[in-house]
Amino acid sequence: MRLAPLAALTACIALLCGCMPHGQAAATPETAQTPAPAAAQPEPSAPLEGAEGGIHLISELLGSRRYEYKTFDYQQPGGGAMAMGLLTVIDCEAGTAQPLCHRDGCAHDQPGCSAWLTPNDGSLITLAADGDTLYLLHDAVDGDAWLEARSLADDTTRVLCTLPRLEADREYDWALAAADEGTLYLNAANYPSVVDFSVPHEEQAAVLAVDKVSGDASLCTNREAPPAGSPRPADQRVANAEIFDAQDGFLYLWLGLSGDSAEVWRLKPATGLWSMTARYTRTGFWQEDGLSGYDNRVAPARAGRQLPGGPLVHVDEQAGTLSAIDTATGQERTLCTGLPQAAGRIANYDVQALPGWYVVTVHWLDWTTQQTSFRQFLIPAEGGSPVEISLAQHSAPRGSQSVHFLDQYGGQFYCQYEIRGSGPQPGIDKDGMPYTYEAWQQVYGLLPVEDALAGRGNFTELYLE
Repeated sequence: MRLAPLAALTACIALLCGCMPHGQAAATPETAQTPAPAAAQPEPSAPLEGAEGGIHLISELLGSRRYEYKTFDYQQPGGGAMAMGLLTVIDCEAGTAQPLCHRDGCAHDQPGCSAWLTPNDGSLITLAADGDTLYLLHDAVDGDAWLEARSLADDTTRVLCTLPRLEADREYDWALAAADEGTLYLNAANYPSVVDFSVPHEEQAAVLAVDKVSGDASLCTNREAPPAGSPRPADQRVANAEIFDAQDGFLYLWLGLSGDSAEVWRLKPATGLWSMTARYTRTGFWQEDGLSGYDNRVAPARAGRQLPGGPLVHVDEQAGTLSAIDTATGQERTLCTGLPQAAGRIANYDVQALPGWYVVTVHWLDWTTQQTSFRQFLIPAEGGSPVEISLAQHSAPRGSQSVHFLDQYGGQFYCQYEIRGSGPQPGIDKDGMPYTYEAWQQVYGLLPVEDALAGRGNFTELYLE
């Protein structure tokens, strides 16, 4: 699903780095997976170089300082002024933010400013940083897409490549997903551009490799069928495809099927070889009071700003357990027990992966009053007892919203922790009549891990200098 431009500007992608043993073993969660038969695979190549930084919205550029590249909505002074998106550098140590513009004397209020990223051509922009380079992925409404490379040292920008277009009845869903020393990898899933309910919708998995220097691009489309010993049911189609992991020269893709299953596929970009490594089946389907869902499921964890899709997690909402699944071997490891049981029958678990923690938010919805509520837990990435925290960013008569944990670095969480009203604001309607409205602003800040675990909302607000 496409995002609004300013929302898309805040998107981030990262390279999930790890170590995969030679060979592979099938995963065996008893209630959640039917393993695929092992297939002969080439020996993994040496680990991807440049893995320490990877492709990442947040890059450690100067010693211990950590920067994030995102946009803040900035309202120019003066009546009727338009809001724009400023590409902003956040210094997490100092708790400050500055427009990413090196031009002396620039007031950052005109399109000539290099930090001004609000597109005037209808394109969406997503961002990812890799070392000292920022990549901007433009996706225009007419189907054109291109990739720019910008130096973080002096703002110089060049078009790296123009992305290919499909035939008129299909289009790409581009996403920056991973990188190694010399290559960017884009998720290039494609799907029919016209909805035809008489034909089953099917998405096709693909990866585009782009050379960081020359911009040469190579498209690798998955045209393989699952192994004969684990065929795909005839009534199931690929509903979504995404890169969710990168290890030792391989990319891993999650293919969600239209039925009750999903598949994990592995691609070796150097050879173009695809292979299915596992199939997972959701169980525990329920339907109650107009709501429905699954209590027992495997899927990539939501990863916010850190990873393409997050590691695989096995959520059992009836048992109140959370497990992690090794992408390469399929081995399952219990992370915690003691989460609210039967959560799926009244809402769902939202699982997010951060570098050292999992954040589990259990949402409830009262079907009759439409009132929402939540409970939120922090779980160490290596496993341990869940710690419940009570921090809300917004409360209203119809419910409350949890704090959004976006990243973690240096003993601090980076969060969206408040939705703040600015009071009555003057405006002019389409007929030229004055009126007032309430403006709302999302507030971002840093929270020490120890304060989060203790339930103390000691946020340091990030402000634009």
